[in-house]
Amino acid sequence: MATLQLTPRRTLPGKMFRGIASGVSGRGERTLREALNELSYVGLDVELDVDHYGDRAGHVVHTPGGSFLFECRDGGYSSKDLAAITMRARVLSAHLGYRLAPAICLVEERSVTLRRHAGVWVLSEERLGDWADIQLEPALV
Repeated sequence: MATLQLTPRRTLPGKMFRGIASGVSGRGERTLREALNELSYVGLDVELDVDHYGDRAGHVVHTPGGSFLFECRDGGYSSKDLAAITMRARVLSAHLGYRLAPAICLVEERSVTLRRHAGVWVLSEERLGDWADIQLEPALV
């Protein structure tokens, strides 16, 4: 299995949920929204731009296997990003009353295979359909 090199980035100071925009361009976010919206055509429930006390927390996708908090990144992520989305998923889970699993979608990176890294799903925007197929397959859920 190939490993994805962690790409260091500077983290912007501020509230816990504000850091989402630090690694994302507007074009990347639009690409992810469009890709996630297409998942609703295969029977998944998609909530775009979920808010948590006035801060945008990400996008939630509900599948037969569970619910997932998606964030977008442009091409790379760091170990801090993995820890941050895991924490945001835990906080938002407590607020919503059901468990959210964290996921990062890389919109500028085509070489990323569908995998989990430190408990976080990491996939490219092109592999979002493959991820959805895994979530819809009863034997794998």
